Amino acid sequence: MTVLSFEPNPQQKSALRELARAGASEAANALSRLLGSAVTLEEPQVQRATGPEIAQLLGGELAPVNAVTLEFSGAFTGQLLLVLDEGEALALASALTGMEPEQLEVELALSAVAEVANILGSACLNALGRQVGALLLPAPPVQHGAPVRELLAGPLGRRLSAGGAVLAWARLLTDKSPTLSARLFAIPDPATLPGLVTRLGA
Repeated sequence: MTVLSFEPNPQQKSALRELARAGASEAANALSRLLGSAVTLEEPQVQRATGPEIAQLLGGELAPVNAVTLEFSGAFTGQLLLVLDEGEALALASALTGMEPEQLEVELALSAVAEVANILGSACLNALGRQVGALLLPAPPVQHGAPVRELLAGPLGRRLSAGGAVLAWARLLTDKSPTLSARLFAIPDPATLPGLVTRLGA
């Protein structure tokens, strides 16, 4: 099996799920501290997904989203992706600024989402690094406000081979507002994945 077609077995998927839980839990704790409210973490998922399958997870190819990507480097490389729909982004910015959603300017809302993604991404990478005994360094966040189709064609495109990519993801839910939630994805580079599961002892 080549690196690009590496498919984790059930034991390796379980280890990756535990790793994802550690990272997402730390991100949830960081979001809770920012908002001053409880944040619930849904059970992380680990799967191989193609572009169309990822689009379905995000609401369809034409769904407008506010997404922030953070490339990471170090012993292992890949990308973190924080995704919110338009309502979720406004709710998050409203919770952080104390302003009503209809009072928020688009630039302020986008800035708030980018800052949250930077904080949550750094918290997640710190937890992942502790779990694998390696330093993982985030690049500056890059914001994408576009339909899902453009997100897949751009920042995610190079990680999606014909067979898709192995990714871990979880949803963060807060009691601050029923519309305030976010989806956090971790997508390791294909060449990184075999070494990552080996480091996890799986």
